[in-house]
Amino acid sequence: GGCVAAHCLSIDARDTEILAAKGVHTAHCPITYMKLAMPFPPLGERLRAGVRVCLGTDGPGSNSDMDMFATIRQTALMAKYQALDPEAIPGDTALRLATRKAALRFQESGVLEIGAPADLILVNLDAPHMRPLHSLVANLVHSAKGADVTDVMVEGRWLMRDRELQTL
Repeated sequence: GGCVAAHCLSIDARDTEILAAKGVHTAHCPITYMKLAMPFPPLGERLRAGVRVCLGTDGPGSNSDMDMFATIRQTALMAKYQALDPEAIPGDTALRLATRKAALRFQESGVLEIGAPADLILVNLDAPHMRPLHSLVANLVHSAKGADVTDVMVEGRWLMRDRELQTL
């Protein structure tokens, strides 16, 4: 469960079975695929097969923005477009691929509960593009931007408070 296979753009059904059986995570980087005109892996098929898909921004050479919220949004939108199904990858699934499902081998990560590492972000919901706020998940997936993050805590230590870096 600690192995991450980058992209896996050219794997077949047997390879997919092996990835699922071995608990391998595959990094899904939709903005890179679009920027470099690469084929999109069949995200829905992989999820149904039990492959542990996590989202990534890839490197600055292949994704100049590196905004994880943009990656979440593009994951959901492209999956819907490819499947011609507006419900192909629901918002909560896309969000989990960037949080709980992305925790790799750290089983205690990606949740807010007693005993788990205190890794969290706070997001400004008052920005005009975050309105109306009918669904928090929908707003985080389809409206939020990296610049909306106001605070970051990792293992209980504030790295950013009120948009001010605490560690530099």
